[in-house]
Amino acid sequence: MAEVYGSVYLDEGKVSGKVYYEHKGYDFFGFPAEDDVAANYVDLFPYTEQVQNRFGLNAEFLTAFKDEEKLNFGVGLQYEHFTDDIYVTENDVLISAEAKIRRGDGFWSLKSSFDYFATDGITSMEELGRMFERNTLVWNLNPQYSLKTGQLNLKLGLNTVLAMGDDSEAKLYPDIAVDFEAIDGIMTLFAGLDGDLKMNNYNDIIAENPYVYSGLNVVPSNQKYRLFGGVKGSLSSNSSFKLSAEYSSVDDQYFFMQRNAGAANADYSGTTYSNKFDVVYDDISLLRLGAEVSIGWTDKLELNSSVWFNKYTLDKQAEAWHKPEFEMNVNATYAFTNDLDFQAGVNILGERPVSIGSTVKTLDAVYDLSIGANYRLNKHFTAFGKVNNLFADKYYQWDGYLSQRLNFLLGVKVVF
Repeated sequence: MAEVYGSVYLDEGKVSGKVYYEHKGYDFFGFPAEDDVAANYVDLFPYTEQVQNRFGLNAEFLTAFKDEEKLNFGVGLQYEHFTDDIYVTENDVLISAEAKIRRGDGFWSLKSSFDYFATDGITSMEELGRMFERNTLVWNLNPQYSLKTGQLNLKLGLNTVLAMGDDSEAKLYPDIAVDFEAIDGIMTLFAGLDGDLKMNNYNDIIAENPYVYSGLNVVPSNQKYRLFGGVKGSLSSNSSFKLSAEYSSVDDQYFFMQRNAGAANADYSGTTYSNKFDVVYDDISLLRLGAEVSIGWTDKLELNSSVWFNKYTLDKQAEAWHKPEFEMNVNATYAFTNDLDFQAGVNILGERPVSIGSTVKTLDAVYDLSIGANYRLNKHFTAFGKVNNLFADKYYQWDGYLSQRLNFLLGVKVVF
């Protein structure tokens, strides 16, 4: 993994850009079941290794006029080329623009983007592995009006999504948020309503679960609405908190499931191996309750933590496969000197249900402790390192795939 990025600050604006490359190679676990014979299956996925390559570039220009009654605007371009080592090539181009101007006590703004992705090598399960392309253009238009008066902040907007091509959809979502400062400088109440259409292109899916079969096609997920609210504020001059609740309704939410021959929940049995993941869909409701705390113990020590409880209500599936009810992250940073700082953290992922044929089992909870450090050698060079799964714990993030035991990341950042 390598990237080069930078910014140029103008009198009243900024130009920034980035070029990056990422390579990831790994093996599939597993072996054919003993009772599989050639007459019983069509072996679509005989490969045992996979590689992901991503190359991309981003460029952005933003104005920064101090006079808010002048029109501030920005334009951006992103391009990413993705390939796996089996079938798939995907190109994604995103062009975005935004503008904002103040009139009286309020701000008028408009955001718009065109996102075109073309995926070659999608596998057709209905036609026993025939390859086809998926080409989609998504136009997003988001006008907003925001008002800031004393203790009240209000945002009124619409999120319009128009997908054309192989995924034809037209959706309109509210984009509303309100903050009210109930106690000056101490406590703020907030609430809102929004929604979105997630396209689920192959690059995003394999980044989430690297053990899907090459060419898996996942249909878009429609988050019809998300209603949220809560309270946030300050515990002290250097500490803050946030308590929140979210309730959303999603059509065609995907869940990962192993595609093994004869699986009761699989819509098609097309492989001798039970080590590559497919998805199943359901229309769901999701309730999320969360708490976040940031505490500055001293000038050198800072603690950040978050915890979430998730409650899925499903129409068809027996369980929310591979989804935890409980998530927790705790991270601490200690500045030992001006040039050396240390980090420590623990990520906790609760038990998750998985389907094995017609039976349901539960993956144990994950407790992953990590430590790291950054050392600034001089104004040009900073070395960094991180050790994950410090106690070399055996756990499964995906059914059938043990995590890497103790592993580490080393790197260097160069500023010029």
